[in-house]
Amino acid sequence: MVAVAVLAILSAIAIPSMTRMITSARVSGTVNEYIAGVNLARAEAVSRGVRVTICAAASTTSCRTSGTDWTVGGWIVFVDDGLNPGQIDAGEEILRQRADWTGMAAVIGPASLRRVSYVSNGRLETGIMVGGVTFTPDLNDLTTQRTVCIDRSGRPRIDELTC
Repeated sequence: MVAVAVLAILSAIAIPSMTRMITSARVSGTVNEYIAGVNLARAEAVSRGVRVTICAAASTTSCRTSGTDWTVGGWIVFVDDGLNPGQIDAGEEILRQRADWTGMAAVIGPASLRRVSYVSNGRLETGIMVGGVTFTPDLNDLTTQRTVCIDRSGRPRIDELTC
């Protein structure tokens, strides 16, 4: 009986920690995948010598044009010929896409980061970025949220709160 009681107490202590660890791993994986997409856009812009854009996806073939709630949709990296900057036109090559933000309760980003375009020198097309994309796996526990900030040079970084 004593062994069962001890096991019950240890389980009550361990289960919340395990849940938090799983949530933290899930947000880390999603954030790292988004950063990999940003880095891909930057690297491809340099290697191809053209503008490459990563955008918040409205569908598998189009970018969002409004709103700050990106929870549904994911992202798209594409070669952006500039005819309609920040939007996927006929003939533009899609390099990678992520259809959804798995396990995220909310993904929020400002209008300035709805699309991020890199030019042939690996710099941002526009040098001023405001804010970051915030990934929140659990709306009741904001300690697990992470924000991806993109600095003026175009390099992404992770912050626990805001940029």
